[in-house]
Amino acid sequence: MSPFMTHHPEYFSTPQPGVVTEDILPNCLGRVKFRASLWRAKLRQPSSQVVHEGQVVIVIGRQGLTLLVQPIS
Repeated sequence: MSPFMTHHPEYFSTPQPGVVTEDILPNCLGRVKFRASLWRAKLRQPSSQVVHEGQVVIVIGRQGLTLLVQPIS
């Protein structure tokens, strides 16, 4: 099985910042610019929080081709 198709999250040893380019809504995917590429992204923990375009988030890992992010408080 391809490592990009896994349903198990892979957490990065060093979380890094990314910038939201498309709002991340509760239980919906958004987009984040990370390391000069655009990625689909979702919040690591289910939340009612909306993360808006332009906000900086911390990229903590990925699940398949989707980044796992958390907002900066």
